[in-house]
Amino acid sequence: MGKATGLLISGDIVYDGALIESDDPSEMEHYVASMKRLLELPVQTVHGGHFPSYDGARHSEIITKWLRDKGA
Repeated sequence: MGKATGLLISGDIVYDGALIESDDPSEMEHYVASMKRLLELPVQTVHGGHFPSYDGARHSEIITKWLRDKGA
């Protein structure tokens, strides 16, 4: 992430669409940790690997909902 710009190029871990993750429980632990870390970043704009780019508020919404849905 660019600290000066607040720009995050997230690739396939988070984007503004249905997120797809592994069914492997050992991978889920790492995915949850990564999502929590991404939630803490001072993001202004996200360019994901899929779907349109979005702002920091939407970034927080996507990750917060995902974490809540996973019980994390």
